[in-house]
Amino acid sequence: MENHIYNIHMKGKDTLAPVAFSELKYLIRDSDIDMTVNKHFPLSDFNPTEKLLINGSRELLECFEKVDKEKMDIIAKLNNIEYIGLSHQKEVILRFKEDLLGELNATGIYDFTYDFLDDIFSMGKFSGFCLSKGHYD
Repeated sequence: MENHIYNIHMKGKDTLAPVAFSELKYLIRDSDIDMTVNKHFPLSDFNPTEKLLINGSRELLECFEKVDKEKMDIIAKLNNIEYIGLSHQKEVILRFKEDLLGELNATGIYDFTYDFLDDIFSMGKFSGFCLSKGHYD
Protein backbone atom coordinates (compact mmCIF):
# COMPACT_ATOMS: atom_id res chain seq x y z
CA MET A 1 0.00 0.00 0.00
CA GLU A 2 2.95 2.35 0.34
CA ASN A 3 2.87 3.09 -3.41
CA HIS A 4 -0.54 4.73 -3.15
CA ILE A 5 -1.06 8.44 -2.53
CA TYR A 6 -3.63 7.74 0.15
CA ASN A 7 -4.45 4.74 2.29
CA ILE A 8 -6.29 3.99 5.53
CA HIS A 9 -5.91 1.07 7.90
CA MET A 10 -9.30 -0.11 9.14
CA LYS A 11 -8.44 -1.36 12.61
CA GLY A 12 -9.85 1.27 14.91
CA LYS A 13 -12.14 1.39 17.90
CA ASP A 14 -15.25 1.77 15.67
CA THR A 15 -14.65 -1.40 13.65
CA LEU A 16 -17.90 -3.04 14.77
CA ALA A 17 -20.21 -0.06 14.15
CA PRO A 18 -22.79 -0.58 11.36
CA VAL A 19 -24.11 2.12 9.02
CA ALA A 20 -27.78 2.96 8.29
CA PHE A 21 -29.28 2.34 4.83
CA SER A 22 -30.03 6.06 4.43
CA GLU A 23 -26.30 6.80 4.49
CA LEU A 24 -25.66 4.58 1.45
CA LYS A 25 -27.42 6.94 -0.97
CA TYR A 26 -24.19 8.88 -1.43
CA LEU A 27 -22.55 5.80 -2.91
CA ILE A 28 -24.95 5.70 -5.88
CA ARG A 29 -23.54 7.79 -8.69
CA ASP A 30 -24.16 8.16 -12.41
CA SER A 31 -22.17 5.13 -13.53
CA ASP A 32 -23.79 2.20 -15.33
CA ILE A 33 -22.93 -0.26 -12.57
CA ASP A 34 -24.38 1.98 -9.86
CA MET A 35 -27.61 2.42 -11.81
CA THR A 36 -27.90 -1.34 -12.42
CA VAL A 37 -27.39 -2.18 -8.74
CA ASN A 38 -29.85 0.55 -7.72
CA LYS A 39 -32.41 -0.80 -10.20
CA HIS A 40 -32.27 -4.32 -8.77
CA PHE A 41 -31.75 -3.32 -5.12
CA PRO A 42 -33.32 0.14 -4.66
CA LEU A 43 -32.57 1.74 -1.31
CA SER A 44 -36.26 2.70 -1.09
CA ASP A 45 -37.01 -1.00 -0.46
CA PHE A 46 -35.19 -0.77 2.89
CA ASN A 47 -36.04 1.03 6.11
CA PRO A 48 -33.72 4.10 5.99
CA THR A 49 -33.03 3.96 9.75
CA GLU A 50 -32.26 0.24 9.76
CA LYS A 51 -28.60 -0.66 10.16
CA LEU A 52 -26.68 -2.91 7.79
CA LEU A 53 -25.88 -6.28 9.28
CA ILE A 54 -22.22 -5.81 8.41
CA ASN A 55 -19.84 -5.08 11.24
CA GLY A 56 -17.42 -2.30 10.34
CA SER A 57 -19.64 -0.84 7.60
CA ARG A 58 -19.60 2.61 9.26
CA GLU A 59 -15.81 2.71 9.31
CA LEU A 60 -15.68 1.42 5.73
CA LEU A 61 -18.07 4.18 4.56
CA GLU A 62 -16.05 6.83 6.40
CA CYS A 63 -12.83 5.54 4.84
CA PHE A 64 -14.43 5.54 1.39
CA GLU A 65 -15.55 9.14 1.87
CA LYS A 66 -12.04 10.21 2.95
CA VAL A 67 -10.42 8.55 -0.05
CA ASP A 68 -13.14 9.85 -2.40
CA LYS A 69 -12.43 13.42 -1.28
CA GLU A 70 -8.76 12.86 -2.09
CA LYS A 71 -9.37 11.75 -5.68
CA MET A 72 -8.02 14.21 -8.17
CA ASP A 73 -8.39 14.98 -11.81
CA ILE A 74 -5.15 16.05 -13.40
CA ILE A 75 -5.49 18.31 -16.39
CA ALA A 76 -2.29 18.10 -18.38
CA LYS A 77 -1.05 18.65 -21.88
CA LEU A 78 -0.28 15.46 -23.76
CA ASN A 79 3.37 16.47 -24.12
CA ASN A 80 3.61 16.47 -20.30
CA ILE A 81 2.38 12.86 -20.07
CA GLU A 82 4.78 9.96 -20.58
CA TYR A 83 3.71 6.36 -21.21
CA ILE A 84 5.49 4.07 -18.74
CA GLY A 85 3.95 0.70 -19.57
CA LEU A 86 1.17 -1.61 -18.47
CA SER A 87 0.26 -2.88 -15.03
CA HIS A 88 -0.32 -6.57 -14.30
CA GLN A 89 -4.04 -5.87 -14.88
CA LYS A 90 -3.18 -4.50 -18.35
CA GLU A 91 -3.99 -0.93 -17.39
CA VAL A 92 -1.88 1.98 -18.63
CA ILE A 93 0.74 3.50 -16.34
CA LEU A 94 1.42 7.17 -17.06
CA ARG A 95 3.91 9.71 -15.67
CA PHE A 96 2.68 13.26 -15.34
CA LYS A 97 5.85 15.33 -15.71
CA GLU A 98 4.73 18.80 -14.62
CA ASP A 99 2.30 18.66 -11.75
CA LEU A 100 1.76 20.50 -8.49
CA LEU A 101 2.95 17.35 -6.73
CA GLY A 102 6.09 17.10 -8.84
CA GLU A 103 6.38 14.08 -11.12
CA LEU A 104 3.57 11.65 -10.50
CA ASN A 105 3.11 8.11 -11.77
CA ALA A 106 -0.51 6.97 -12.07
CA THR A 107 -1.84 3.49 -12.85
CA GLY A 108 -5.27 3.23 -14.42
CA ILE A 109 -8.03 1.17 -12.86
CA TYR A 110 -11.28 -0.32 -14.09
CA ASP A 111 -11.65 0.73 -17.77
CA PHE A 112 -9.19 3.63 -17.72
CA THR A 113 -7.00 2.31 -20.53
CA TYR A 114 -9.95 1.91 -22.89
CA ASP A 115 -11.49 5.26 -21.92
CA PHE A 116 -8.20 7.18 -22.11
CA LEU A 117 -7.14 5.79 -25.48
CA ASP A 118 -10.67 6.12 -26.87
CA ASP A 119 -11.18 9.71 -25.69
CA ILE A 120 -7.77 10.97 -26.80
CA PHE A 121 -7.04 8.88 -29.91
CA SER A 122 -10.31 7.02 -30.75
CA MET A 123 -8.37 3.78 -30.21
CA GLY A 124 -10.29 2.15 -27.34
CA LYS A 125 -11.48 -0.89 -29.29
CA PHE A 126 -8.19 -1.27 -31.11
CA SER A 127 -6.22 -1.17 -27.84
CA GLY A 128 -8.56 -3.77 -26.34
CA PHE A 129 -7.97 -6.01 -29.36
CA CYS A 130 -4.20 -5.59 -29.11
CA LEU A 131 -4.17 -6.34 -25.38
CA SER A 132 -6.37 -9.41 -25.82
CA LYS A 133 -3.91 -10.76 -28.42
CA GLY A 134 -0.86 -10.09 -26.24
CA HIS A 135 0.44 -7.16 -28.32
CA TYR A 136 1.51 -4.84 -25.51
CA ASP A 137 3.79 -2.50 -27.47
